Amino acid sequence: MRRPPAAVRAVLERVPGMTPDLVDACRARRVGGLTNHTYRVSCVGRRVAVRLPGPGLGAEIDRHAEAHNAALAAGLGVAPGLVLADPACGVLVTAWVTGRRPFGAGREPAVSALTAAAKALRTLHQSGTVFRGQVRLAAELERYARLASSPGTPWPAHADAALRGASATLCALDAHPLPPAPCHNDPSPGNWVLRHGLALLLDWEYSAMNDPAWDLACLAAEANLDPVAETRLLAAYYGGAPDRPRTARHALLRPLADLLAALWLLAQHARDGHRAFEALAPAHTRLARAASALHGSGHRASLRALAGHRAQPPRQDGVTARAPAPTARRRAAPPS
Repeated sequence: MRRPPAAVRAVLERVPGMTPDLVDACRARRVGGLTNHTYRVSCVGRRVAVRLPGPGLGAEIDRHAEAHNAALAAGLGVAPGLVLADPACGVLVTAWVTGRRPFGAGREPAVSALTAAAKALRTLHQSGTVFRGQVRLAAELERYARLASSPGTPWPAHADAALRGASATLCALDAHPLPPAPCHNDPSPGNWVLRHGLALLLDWEYSAMNDPAWDLACLAAEANLDPVAETRLLAAYYGGAPDRPRTARHALLRPLADLLAALWLLAQHARDGHRAFEALAPAHTRLARAASALHGSGHRASLRALAGHRAQPPRQDGVTARAPAPTARRRAAPPS
């Protein structure tokens, strides 16, 4: 670890209790990220995470909502303690949490990890806390498709098929809404830490009120859980095997999580160019996976199962449940 760069030092000087001598004694290490620059800082027995806004899609994030929601989540015991937040410039300092990463590439998650993650999500969703912001999934898909519009970002072959499938799925979900709950909305493997049997979530940038089933579906998609692990996750969350409508809802949302992540990666590439070139390969992979699932027989069965459930009045939020028209998207960025 090295002495903190000037930008990190400037933040540390604002941390309560950090004297100039303590700041001089600090050592920092960059820990990566596509939209942010995050550093692990150690100083005389104290460790914090310093997050500075980076290039790409960081400008799209509501930092005021993030700081508000992260503080509430920390109060619930599902997020690290908040040390300093400056939404105006995108700076965030939290306690550094040491622990095990329970979801890793190519590694089957332990039952204990799935149970801990399910408990953390259930604690969050059932807390009655009101987050700032509200996710409108159709609008989010449209927004990232628009942000991905760039002559230098090729439009993948699977994108149109995925978006067509998403339109029907969004309409089905919109006909059977759940009351919104506080959600993390990006429970990807890198955002989990398991410590003393408890799961904590990091990076609350995209947190907002949302369908609580989204967090489960997003975790399953991001960690690429196999059917056995996915079943264990849902059983741990619901306290037993979920009923048919819940199972169908999860199955419908999972490919939408893949689709949204793929569009986010394409938008990151369009915004940040060659610095996010590594985003293209996973974007194509996840688009293909989403398109296959959205047009598969299992997905049609889930649509029928949800349709057989008693319909609820549609949400009066002014957002139509449809994905952006593929033909319009092609005009914005022709396929390569």
